[in-house]
Amino acid sequence: MWNHLYHGWLAVYAVAFLVGAISLLRRPRPSGDAAMGWALGVFYITGLGGVLLVAWLLRNHPTVGFPILIAPLGFLAWPRIHAAWIDTYARTPSREAPATLVLHLTNLTRARVLVRLECWFAAGSSGTSRLYHTLSVDLPQGETVVRTLTPFEAGLLSVKSRFVQVKWSELVDASHNGTVFRREVQPCMHAHEEKPEVFRSGSYAIRVDADGNSDSFRQAVASDKASGLYGNGVF
Repeated sequence: MWNHLYHGWLAVYAVAFLVGAISLLRRPRPSGDAAMGWALGVFYITGLGGVLLVAWLLRNHPTVGFPILIAPLGFLAWPRIHAAWIDTYARTPSREAPATLVLHLTNLTRARVLVRLECWFAAGSSGTSRLYHTLSVDLPQGETVVRTLTPFEAGLLSVKSRFVQVKWSELVDASHNGTVFRREVQPCMHAHEEKPEVFRSGSYAIRVDADGNSDSFRQAVASDKASGLYGNGVF
């Protein structure tokens, strides 16, 4: 039975390797951003070919070869397992999180603004971070928005995140081939980091004003104006 299972598994890998290799060989190597996906495909197919070769050499010793066959499945499953663990951690209630967290957002400009609070988690022992979740609020010109966060969002901001990046961007109307759409002017108007502790009081206020606009944003506005891309922007 073990021999049949081993050889069947080996055959599945062989078919997957042939299909992947033929697909890569028949497709010309792309350029630009698509080249990264192509290179990853080559890496995965090469790795699968190595596993297939070792497993075939051990076909008469299935007890030794089975860990080799399982390795690709573990490699594919690990990102999903890790993501599930992060989600479980993020959604687990914490005693340090406030019972209610209310955001008070005031727009003192004549621009339509998109406010983002980005929750960054630790990505490892090296001190790197990864973006886990973003809270976005569309803030009309000259208005104040009060938003009560869910327990999940409150926990992310006040406890779970390594830091929270607060940023806001101007929204302008643009058109292309007769289609009107809304876009963000990048880089953003303003960005700063907050520690989770500042959200534990249960209230957090954001005041958007033109005085805090970054130099890079001002340069982007000047460039968009020169190229006619600024639309209904107000700065």
